[in-house]
Amino acid sequence: MRGFIGILIVGLLSIPTGILQAQVAVPTFNPARPNGTSLNPAAQQWGAPSRIAVGMVQETEKKTPGNPLNPDSEYAAHGAFVIGRYVGESWAIGAEGAGAESELTDPDTWNQTTDVGETEVALSGLIGDTLAVGLGARTTVLTDETKVGVLSSKVEATSSLPVAGLSLRLWESLFLGAVYGNETLSIDLNGVNVVEESRPVTRYGIGVRFGDEANGLRAEYGVETRDPIEFEVSPGVFIDAEASTANRAALELKVANILVGYEVTTSQEDDFGDDIERTESLVSLGWVPMAGLAVTASTSTKTKNNTTTDDESTFTGTIVGIAWMF
Repeated sequence: MRGFIGILIVGLLSIPTGILQAQVAVPTFNPARPNGTSLNPAAQQWGAPSRIAVGMVQETEKKTPGNPLNPDSEYAAHGAFVIGRYVGESWAIGAEGAGAESELTDPDTWNQTTDVGETEVALSGLIGDTLAVGLGARTTVLTDETKVGVLSSKVEATSSLPVAGLSLRLWESLFLGAVYGNETLSIDLNGVNVVEESRPVTRYGIGVRFGDEANGLRAEYGVETRDPIEFEVSPGVFIDAEASTANRAALELKVANILVGYEVTTSQEDDFGDDIERTESLVSLGWVPMAGLAVTASTSTKTKNNTTTDDESTFTGTIVGIAWMF
């Protein structure tokens, strides 16, 4: 049970659609990839123009076990996303939806399908000219179904995270952001709830963003922390997941509507007794005018190292999207 729960919870935090973003203080210039609307719902207030976007996500994972007697394995996942955001003079509203699927099959014995769905919503308002406040929520559902002959098992893990945030603009181009939320993690096995616990989540960020319609610069650094969480897996039997910390940094440059961006995220966490280190980098290139059609493409590289067992996973992904700016 210990390893089973750990795999599902970690899966919620590392799905292909969940590209981690450094935009707690001020939004990215990139309108055509999953933007993490609820990372800080207040920050979208500075994210004009309005837009509608759709796109595709693809990711491949290669696992290298620490034990040389265990073989390497590889899987591929693919998905899609849709984004909508309206930014007015004193308020803004945004929503995102994304989904991904992967499948592992042995034609003679078993089939395993994993589906992930994620939705985000955010509402923000402007107080004066410098302070934006907002409310948002993210729900992620991971469904894993395994069939062995005529037998089948279905597991559903859910992360629900409502948040409240603010973003303060100073001297027109400097931004400070802060977010507080409470994440609820739950697992259902064949329709029966076996685990449900909650923990606080906090985010802080500082960033700069300036420029005109065709040219601009954005840089941001942010930190996210999640408190420890304790699961009762059976009466009187508890397991703990320690606190996790993620550090995120981003740099974007837009010249004559051509956007170039780079983001990096590092995190450390406890996977129910195993120490996990993650590193993710994202490189983006696109055509992003202030109005009309925008097209962007991003490539991501992620590594996940289990320093306890020496297991290592390498992820490579591609995101392609188009957006209509208005």
